[in-house]
Amino acid sequence: MAGLNESGKTTLITSIYEYFQRGLRNYPYLFAGSKTFHELEQLCYLSRVISDGNNQNERTLIDPGGNENFLHLRLRDKDRNKSPCNVFLSDFPGELFTNIKKEVSKLDNMKSLKIAHQILYLINGEDLISDRKNTYTNNKSILRTMLDYVHRKQLQ
Repeated sequence: MAGLNESGKTTLITSIYEYFQRGLRNYPYLFAGSKTFHELEQLCYLSRVISDGNNQNERTLIDPGGNENFLHLRLRDKDRNKSPCNVFLSDFPGELFTNIKKEVSKLDNMKSLKIAHQILYLINGEDLISDRKNTYTNNKSILRTMLDYVHRKQLQ
């Protein structure tokens, strides 16, 4: 999962987690555990505090060692006909993507780009409305940089 600051990456991750925690009847998959349960609960707590009117602006922190942050969900089908599957969601700070435009070599530290089955890029809708052209151009540049990088790595 990628995107600039305030694009909703962490909010989406916590929403997915809480959705599975509720165990909705009509959904074919159920929550079956997590190796990052503590981290997910911390993020959810912060989002609950923020939604209750506290204007904290909690951010995903950049690991000084350059390590990637992943959150884990284990899911199983409701009828238990199949083996559970593991889903890993990256939780990268938005600053990392801002810096990618200036320093393409930072992508070498993002091993997940090389192994990901899918990459989801989020854009803050409010930014698109208030400064459409700049937001569009900025995000397009980041996406192009990432895609060019992945394509070059696949050819090597």
